[in-house]
Amino acid sequence: MAAALTAVVIVAAGRGERMGAGPDAPPKQLQPILGRPALAWSIEFFERLDAIDAICIVTQPQWRDAARAIAREAQLRCRAASVRSVPAPVGAASGWSVPAPVQTSAAPTPPLSAPAPTPSHPDSAASPKPLYWANGGARRQDSSLAGLRALPPDVDIVAIHDAARPFPPREGVEQAIAAAREHGGALLAIPMTDTVKRADAGGKIIETLDRDRLWLAQTPQVFQRALLARAFEAVEKAGLDLTDDAAALEFIGHAPHLVMGSIENLKITTPADWPRAEDIARSRSQSAFPRLDIC
Repeated sequence: MAAALTAVVIVAAGRGERMGAGPDAPPKQLQPILGRPALAWSIEFFERLDAIDAICIVTQPQWRDAARAIAREAQLRCRAASVRSVPAPVGAASGWSVPAPVQTSAAPTPPLSAPAPTPSHPDSAASPKPLYWANGGARRQDSSLAGLRALPPDVDIVAIHDAARPFPPREGVEQAIAAAREHGGALLAIPMTDTVKRADAGGKIIETLDRDRLWLAQTPQVFQRALLARAFEAVEKAGLDLTDDAAALEFIGHAPHLVMGSIENLKITTPADWPRAEDIARSRSQSAFPRLDIC
């Protein structure tokens, strides 16, 4: 029996509206962190993770060329670093600038009842891991589904990761993949540390929640592919909008397992997050595992 293949879908289709940029500005996934685009950090991480066999990147069509350039350079950097056996300096000058967007209209995400399209051909890059592409949709779940469908049929474990989280923890990701293989689904999360209040529409506190049972969800979120596809179909039929992919499994009564994440696995959402991301990037340059997290 053939070994199960695992792929990651890196969702880089967000428009970054909370970053306060204009509609034509490059999305946050393409903006640099210490001289390297945020998307590149995720690509290089999964390129080096032995548990991942293939990568799919989901983008808006107008930024596809920019994302391809980022992916090509990231994979070449990883190969060069493995040949040298030493990491390149963080923030090494690469002359990176974001190309202008391509004026094109986004292809709609096909309905769940439609047959899955033939997977796109992987890019030919200096890397052992094939790279696939998909167009982002109007909602997060549409983009995740597009990435799921772009993968070849022999992939049966899928990790879905937000490109706005450039620094996932290696050990946590490996544990989540193992847990999903055993239990159907798993996600990284960290315990809530603040006191949480629930209020009514008028701002009046109703109750104080037990924070010992509250977790902040992160990505990647990892699933058995067939189970996630079934969950997305049920969600679509019910007309639900989701904020993360694990909620799809919850909707069909399948509880994903929690795996400890990391406070460094932050999501870049507002301009205030950028200095913190740069601090993490600097610290990772001195990590005990530089060849995994840093090229």
